[in-house]
Amino acid sequence: MMFSTLLLLFGTGMWAPGLEKVNTNIFPVYTISPIEKSWEVQKKNPYFTARSVLLVDMDSMVDLYSYHADTRVPMASLTKLMTALLIIENHNLNEKVHISKLASSTGGSTMHLKNGDVLTVQQLLKGLLMNSGNDAAVALAQYHSETVYNFVNEMNTRAKELFMYDTHFVNPHGLDSAMHYSSARNLVVLAKTLWQYPAIRKIVDTQFDTVVSDTLENEKKTEYTLKNTNKLLGTEFHVHGMKTGTTDKAGQCLLLVVEKEKKYYFLVILGSLDRYQDARNILYELLGEK
Repeated sequence: MMFSTLLLLFGTGMWAPGLEKVNTNIFPVYTISPIEKSWEVQKKNPYFTARSVLLVDMDSMVDLYSYHADTRVPMASLTKLMTALLIIENHNLNEKVHISKLASSTGGSTMHLKNGDVLTVQQLLKGLLMNSGNDAAVALAQYHSETVYNFVNEMNTRAKELFMYDTHFVNPHGLDSAMHYSSARNLVVLAKTLWQYPAIRKIVDTQFDTVVSDTLENEKKTEYTLKNTNKLLGTEFHVHGMKTGTTDKAGQCLLLVVEKEKKYYFLVILGSLDRYQDARNILYELLGEK
């Protein structure tokens, strides 16, 4: 009788020895994994005009959303991320750079460098990544490798070291050229490599700055006013950089670092007709960002 009663209690779940001592607080709270989140996000269909889109979880590097992410396309001034990487990996921020006539005469988007001015590596990196200065790109390239040609060879070598096999550089700034291209996935690899440097993170997350050149003998100092080209900084989105780019062939390009609930994501948009609206649509739809 006693034995059958115990079986009945066990079977119905009404009682078990020691059950009252179980501490349920020791069990971890379940959180969705990046791969599971990817499954959820990939089911969604945000509207955008871009030729290529990639949203990636920064920690795991798992794709949350991709559209032609491995297609080789022009990337405009997102090129400057590789220029910045080579410089930050090989130089002290306080090193001084003399601005050449070639650098100061470079066209397109510039920080308006003057021939003969002297700026630090850090100041030029600000002009490179905030103002998207083509002149700063040439100045840094010449400083690092003496010639732009040699610097571009180093850019391509570094790309191979990072397994960026869908990338080829022809110049350090991103102006249109037939053999100048990358892919959204390759650019995420580049961005993550560069993101590890605190000085870079601070620069790309800065909206406005002013830098002053050193004097050469009795010449006057030059003051350069810098404004970040990334219009999503300081908006309702939790954006922390990194780079914009626009050319006729590349269209509008954008690489963002976005923070959501203490997690970071890379969003790459290439060949867009309206990169900021594309970014808003994608972030609202895929991350519920606001």
